[in-house]
Formats: sequence, structure tokens, C-alpha cells
Amino acid sequence: MTKFVNSYDASKLYTKSAVANMEGHAVVQVTPELAKAWLELHISNRPLSMTKVRWYAEQMQKGEWKLSGQGLIFSDTGIGLDGQHRLKAIILSGCIIDIDVRFGIPENVFAVLDAGPARTGGDALAIEGIKHYNISAAIARNAMGFEKYGKATNYAGDSRPTNASILQYVIENRCIEDFAGLAHKYSQMSGGILTPSMIGTVHYLASKVETKKADQFVYKLCTGAELSTSDPIFLLRTRLMKAKLDKSTSLNKKTSFALIIKAWRLFLEGKTIKQLKFDHERENFPSFSIS
Repeated sequence: MTKFVNSYDASKLYTKSAVANMEGHAVVQVTPELAKAWLELHISNRPLSMTKVRWYAEQMQKGEWKLSGQGLIFSDTGIGLDGQHRLKAIILSGCIIDIDVRFGIPENVFAVLDAGPARTGGDALAIEGIKHYNISAAIARNAMGFEKYGKATNYAGDSRPTNASILQYVIENRCIEDFAGLAHKYSQMSGGILTPSMIGTVHYLASKVETKKADQFVYKLCTGAELSTSDPIFLLRTRLMKAKLDKSTSLNKKTSFALIIKAWRLFLEGKTIKQLKFDHERENFPSFSIS
């Protein structure tokens, strides 16, 4: 068999017999045509997820797809063992992508492929030395959702940010590291009524409107200090504490953010209220900025 470790002429690898005759590792420039031929060799893989395919394709079209050591895998009989989603994404994107490829692997390894957890945005930040990487990644993901949709989002399907875009966002907004560190401390001070990622997101986005007021708002929200019963922060804390203690009054992410932002806006304007609520059907999702 032929062994190789460098870039290889992909024109010689269109057939099953040609693939079966290879052994070792190569970086192959995969065209949509070659991807289509190789996809036909993947005859026993798991069901294809078009959500995952579209996500990969978007990374490729944006130029965010990088050689990472995670390669396509072919058996010693020419059968594709791993990589069908990446191949389909190349076809969908129309891009030509350099991909690591392993050849000559025994077919019986298929059962243990992809058994480990997927790399997260926090992992990407940790590799780059970003502090408080998991909380920083969550803050960035939330903030990107607010900037894109104008509201809190759970990112359905293939709309979620890529690890590369999360890393780039944090690099461009390095203060997120500081907000993440404070959020961890504030979450403990609050008794866990809010997660560090939610506190950090609110602190970061509110600071873009008015820094000192944002500092005061988050401190009072998490400590309960200097609050009257008509203070919107007091009413917010009461609602969050009730949701934490009573599952029947629990709040989802979108509602929690809406209530927090409404309380923030009222605090910013110096207003007091008797009741804090949010009606998804009748109210537009509030923004951090009043103007």
C-alpha cells in the first residue's frame, strides 16, 4: 500500500478501490465533486443531520473552517467511517476545503468514533488563554443573540454562533473576561437566583448604556442592598427568588431577561412601580437602551 503524510493529488481518489489502496494520513483538497464521490462510500453512518450540515457549510462559506486534526476516516476496504456531515457541507457550500484524511483504518473502529463530547465555545476560549472561559463564552453567545435578534434567544438549529465567531467576539470585546469574573462572584452573593452567564450578560450590555448605573444595578440586584419595596430591583429580586424556590413559578430564559431589562430601564429612569411583569403577546421585547 502507498503511505503519505503531505498534500495529495485528490484526482486519484475518486473510486472505492483507489481509497482502499491507501494507508496513512494526508491533507486532501476536497472539491464538491470529490465530496459527492466520497459521500457515496459512506454506507453505514448515522442518519444525516441537515442542521449540522448547514452549520458546517456556513463556517466554510465564512472562511472559518480550519484544519484541526479532526479528519475524515476511511477503512482499509474503502468504506467511509466518519465525515459524512463535512462532505455534505462541502457540497452544500460549493467550497473547496483542505481536510485531514486517515486511510486504512479497520472497519471495527466505527462503533467508538465520535464517542467523546463535542468541543464547546468555552474550550475554544480556554485554548486562547481567555479568563473565565465558560462564562465568557456564554456571555458572548447571549450578547450576540441580542445584537442579532434584539432579544434573548436559545439559538434554534443552525443559527447558533460557531466557536470561531464566539472567540472572535470575545477577542474584540476583551472586557467580557472581567464581567465574567465579577458575574461568578455576584451569582454566589445573590444566592443563585441568577446564573453567572445571565448576570454577566446583563452587566456587559447595560454597561454599554451607562457604566456606573450598570454597576449599581447589578450590585443591588445581587445583594439586595438599599432597596425599598417599590424599587423595581426589589420587585425583580422577589420574583426571581420566588421562581427559584417554587418550581410552579419558574421563569424561562426569555422571560427572565425581559423582566431584568424592564427593571433596568425603570432603574435608569429613576421610576418606582407596584408590579413587575412581562406579557410576551402584548409587549415588544425590551432593549437595554431607553432611546
